[in-house]
Amino acid sequence: MPWIYDLIKHLGISKIFATAVFITSYVLLFGHSHFPSQIPAMKDEWKLFAVGAMAFSGIYLVCWIGQCIVVLSKHTVDNALFWWNSKKLDEVDNAFILAIAMRPDGILDLYNLRYDNDVLTRIEMIQKAKLLKKMGLVNVYNLNEHIVSLTERGKVLAAKLQSSIRASKNT
Repeated sequence: MPWIYDLIKHLGISKIFATAVFITSYVLLFGHSHFPSQIPAMKDEWKLFAVGAMAFSGIYLVCWIGQCIVVLSKHTVDNALFWWNSKKLDEVDNAFILAIAMRPDGILDLYNLRYDNDVLTRIEMIQKAKLLKKMGLVNVYNLNEHIVSLTERGKVLAAKLQSSIRASKNT
């Protein structure tokens, strides 16, 4: 039965092939009923193979399309949440993002920060980092929750914040 694995592997490579098999088997099975003068009737002994090919390729295509829909909906929800949550950022969130962006290596170690001004404590900064992580702006490393960096969205937001600060200084 290793040929089944090889068949699935090759179908995974070629979605066009699966689409062609589905359309061809559909036309072979149902084409004669729609266009009897142009498509000849299929022999009864071949109908089982055509049904199998249509079912196999159809299920494969439905799974592939379902996966695409799930990925697209996840990205849409993520983008909507990012847009909605980015309007809720306060001054501390913006300062936090800018502090990470100003670092040469792009990584901020919350454990080694100096907390002299009593604005936020270390635990509050870690919680702020986790909140920004949920918004998709910051990466918090699993092995050490004190180390944070910006995601691509966070870098885009940091660039916007830096340009707005630069523009306000120039005026």
